[in-house]
Amino acid sequence: MSIRLGAALPERVATRTKRLLDAAPDPDAAMRFLERLRLEQPSAFDRICNSSAALEWAVSLFCYSRFLSEAVLKNPERLLEVASSGSFYRVHTVDEYEERLFEFLGAEYLGVPSAVDLARFRRRQLLRIVLRERAGGGHAFRCGRGAFEPCRRHPERDVRPNSGGVRGPPR
Repeated sequence: MSIRLGAALPERVATRTKRLLDAAPDPDAAMRFLERLRLEQPSAFDRICNSSAALEWAVSLFCYSRFLSEAVLKNPERLLEVASSGSFYRVHTVDEYEERLFEFLGAEYLGVPSAVDLARFRRRQLLRIVLRERAGGGHAFRCGRGAFEPCRRHPERDVRPNSGGVRGPPR
């Protein structure tokens, strides 16, 4: 672990961070983003480090998505919102997304949302979706070792890309 980051952390947080980075697929990228978060958003960095879920998700996100990592650096509260969400591990329905969109736009908003507003809403939802996938809560894009392990155990539920969707049981 970097001396710069380690010096800023309490021992228990430094130990947990080192363990997460040691297991990360791109620890250098995760370290760079953590260091930037500490320098650019020190109070948010402290809150993220004091939440086991938020710290784990930050390290994972920082390894896999530069685009969303930059978004978290600009607004780290989004990561903390996801970490404290009671609905993180469940799939949201179309009605729930519609409700979230109206909440995002505000009660006074009338008319058709602009492309910019829809893009901002989409970016906010992408963070939750990507973190959920990385945490194993979804099946959209499992990466790395064991990526298709559920498919090997249950070939009737093969949902790999180009698999043709859900298959029937093998004959």
